[in-house]
Amino acid sequence: MEQAKHAPTLSFRDVRIPIVFAVAKVLMHLMCLGRYGIFRDEFYYLACARHLDWGYVDHPPLSIAFLAVWTGLFGDSVVALRVPALVAGALIVFLTGVLVRELGGGRFAQATACLAVLIAPLFLAMSNFYSMNVFDQLCWVALAWVLVRFLNTGAGRYWIIFGLVAGVGLQNKISVAFFGFGVVMALLLTEHRKVFLKKEIWIGGLLAGLLFLPHVLWQVIHGAPTLEFMHNATTLKNTPMTPLQLFLGIILEMHPLNAAVWIAGLGYALFHPKGKQYRVLGLSFLVVFFTFGFTNGKVYYLSPIMPMLLALGAVAWEQGTRKFPRWRAALVAPMALSGVVFLPMSLPLLSPDGFMNYQARLGMGPSQMERGEASALPQYFADRFGWEALAAFVAEQYGPLASKKDQPLTIMVGNYGEAGALEYYSDQFTLPRVVSGHNNYYLWGPGDFSDDSFLAYGIDREQLEATCESVEELGRFQHPYVMPYENNVPLYHCSGLKKPIAEIWPLAKRFI
Repeated sequence: MEQAKHAPTLSFRDVRIPIVFAVAKVLMHLMCLGRYGIFRDEFYYLACARHLDWGYVDHPPLSIAFLAVWTGLFGDSVVALRVPALVAGALIVFLTGVLVRELGGGRFAQATACLAVLIAPLFLAMSNFYSMNVFDQLCWVALAWVLVRFLNTGAGRYWIIFGLVAGVGLQNKISVAFFGFGVVMALLLTEHRKVFLKKEIWIGGLLAGLLFLPHVLWQVIHGAPTLEFMHNATTLKNTPMTPLQLFLGIILEMHPLNAAVWIAGLGYALFHPKGKQYRVLGLSFLVVFFTFGFTNGKVYYLSPIMPMLLALGAVAWEQGTRKFPRWRAALVAPMALSGVVFLPMSLPLLSPDGFMNYQARLGMGPSQMERGEASALPQYFADRFGWEALAAFVAEQYGPLASKKDQPLTIMVGNYGEAGALEYYSDQFTLPRVVSGHNNYYLWGPGDFSDDSFLAYGIDREQLEATCESVEELGRFQHPYVMPYENNVPLYHCSGLKKPIAEIWPLAKRFI
């Protein structure tokens, strides 16, 4: 393939600005690293880390394996859990600046793109707690850099690197496949389709498949539970969205002022003569966008591809304002100011009551990407509250029963957040063994469920009465800041199973 004209090499001078913004990212998060409590999903990931495997119902194993090593070295406190996500978030900022340089951008373009990522609510929120999502974002940015490097050099070896990075990324989150699909379709729609005649792209694809194969085999052995999970999440959990709603949602969640950058980047790649070399990037975005738009995807599913567009847009702004430097200040100054103003909306800088007052003053309400009743706090804040109080509540109700001859030895709970939290606090409180039918807890099974009685929390009474002779309500858990479906939830004492647990357990399965 003919070598492109622009193939820059990086020096320290080229990465100074990305380093500055990456450090700023770290400092912003250090201000609130230990604020609030452990997030719902973090409890679940900790539980998964105690059951290492090649896969889980709702995610591949890489982020879990890393978490097991990390917590083994540094513990599982709130601060320890947040450090890897913080580092990944800083690397996203840094790599976005590096990507700008690869696209031919200078210092202004680097600063603009890094600032845009720095203030984007989705990136702020997702790098403030441990999950696979922040590593997924990092993987997509790395893949975008490799792709641009190929477009700049024409060197086939970058497809081998692309395959290696994609294979590792797939072992973190399957959504990397959507980016791969977008790139393949974009290549086919441009003159770069000739790359499929080269062996390197097929070697890269083979390497990605081989790296992902252990998880595929796990899926086959377990009956492809992730497909069932994805179907249920799409049809029963995610708020239905049209492509227009998805477009408006990403404008809001990426910060409205950032839209001036990434939309310019999309137009630059698709229509501008100087952006023709990077048309593959714009087309990849469109394929990914419409794929999620027509499959009821969440807004944050698009977040990993946005640094690529922000980098393109920053380059477009830099080129378009060379003769009008004042326009640059008109773009960057409002971005920086609004980023400071809206920072408490994404990071836990305020108390819960202080946040709600601040939110009301801004005339905003919590965003909602899932069905169900909304809460006063956004879900990414609300799901950090109440878990220790829940453990104390269960322990208080369990205490009088624990001394009886037929005491319950097990508590069955409705979701993995409740299960993970009760397991996490089991050393602090006297609690029964925890089981659940939610996601991978279902695959871990009920264990030796020979109890004559058990506790149940977060499960409908009608369902319990269908399987037990006696169902007695012991009390209700209440907390002012939790999600509505976690508030005013009854705890039951159940006894007299009508059927063996082996026959009842399939009814508990809840992949969503």
